[in-house]
Amino acid sequence: MVSPIHELLVRLLRDEPKLLASLAPDHFQDAREFVVDERDATVGPLDLASVRSADAVVTSVAADGARENVVIEVQLQTDPDKAWSWPLYVAAIGARTRRVTWLVVLTLDESVAAWARRALTWMNGARFVPIVIGPSSIPRVDDPDEARARPTAALLSVLARLRSAPEPSIVRVAEAALGALDPACAPYYTDLVLAETERRAASLLEHFMPITAPENYEIQFEPLKRLIARGEARGEARGEARGEARGEARGEAKVLLLFLERRFGPLVDDAVRNRICNASVSELDAMAERIADGAPLDVILG
Repeated sequence: MVSPIHELLVRLLRDEPKLLASLAPDHFQDAREFVVDERDATVGPLDLASVRSADAVVTSVAADGARENVVIEVQLQTDPDKAWSWPLYVAAIGARTRRVTWLVVLTLDESVAAWARRALTWMNGARFVPIVIGPSSIPRVDDPDEARARPTAALLSVLARLRSAPEPSIVRVAEAALGALDPACAPYYTDLVLAETERRAASLLEHFMPITAPENYEIQFEPLKRLIARGEARGEARGEARGEARGEARGEAKVLLLFLERRFGPLVDDAVRNRICNASVSELDAMAERIADGAPLDVILG
C-alpha cells in the first residue's frame, strides 16, 4: 500500500517538475523547462506482472530544444527488487520515446539515499546508477517570504527537516508555503503535511495557527480536523466576546441617553442618539465621566 507521504512527494514533483533543476543542478543545469508526461508512466508495451508503473515521468527541455525523459521514483525505504525494475523503466521508456532517459530517486532518508546510490551491474555488465536526491540535497528554506515565493520547494524542505531537525521555526515556513498554494490543492497538501508533522514531531502541531475548514474537501487525517476545531473554537469565543461587548454597550448607551435627555432636553436629537448608540464601551465610559464633570453636550460627545 502506497503511503500518504509517498503520494505527497510524487504530487509535489508532478505539480512543479522544475524543482528537479534545483534539486539536481549537476544533471539538469541546462534544463529551461520541465513538462509532465500526460501519458501513464508505464514501461510501455512490456507486460510483466513483476514490474509496476513508475511514479512519474517528465520531459526535460534544454535551451537548445533537446528533450530528455526523467523517470521519477519516490523511495521511502530500501527495496532490493527496485534495483532490478528501475533499469527496466529507463530502458522501456527510452525505447518508446527514442530519447535519453534518466532515473531520479527522491528520498527523505539518508540511509535509503546511500542504498539507492550503489551501482548495479546489469545488462552486459553495464553499471546502472540512478540520480539520487536525499535530505542533504534538498535546499533548506528558512524564510517565510521565500516560502511564499517558492511554496513547493519550501514544503519539500519542511518534510526533510521534520525527520532531522524538527524545530518550531519550520512551522512558520510551512504555514507560509501552504498559504501560497493554489486554493484548489492547498487542503490536500495541508492535510498530508500535518499528518507527517504529527508522525515525526507531534509537539509542533500546537504551534500551527488554527484554520477554517476547507470547502469541498474531505479531510483524511485527524491533525487537520483538530486544527480546524481550534479555529472554530476561537471564532466562537471571539463571537461570544463581541456579543457580550455589544450587549454591554447597548445597556450603557440606554442609561446615558436617559441622563442626556433629562439634562439637555431637545438638544438630544437623532444625530446625538446615533452617536451614543454606535459608541464603544470605552467611549461610553469616557462620556459618563464627562457627564459627571458637568461638561456641555458637545464636550460629552467628544
